[in-house]
Amino acid sequence: YRGLASLKIYIFNTWGEFVYSSESLEAFGWDGIHKGIPVQNGNYVYKAEYVSRGGVKGEKAGVFILIR
Repeated sequence: YRGLASLKIYIFNTWGEFVYSSESLEAFGWDGIHKGIPVQNGNYVYKAEYVSRGGVKGEKAGVFILIR
């Protein structure tokens, strides 16, 4: 996260159901668990909103595949 002042990240499953979020640069990231239960392998969508140390705001979104 070098160069970022803040970061918010959200993860949703294939059907758009919320799975995970974090607003901390210190978070280790999503461990593939939702409500104490490992989620299924498959496609997940992420959305990240960030602010750089220079004050530039941005957003990124995409899809990733979870494979255990």
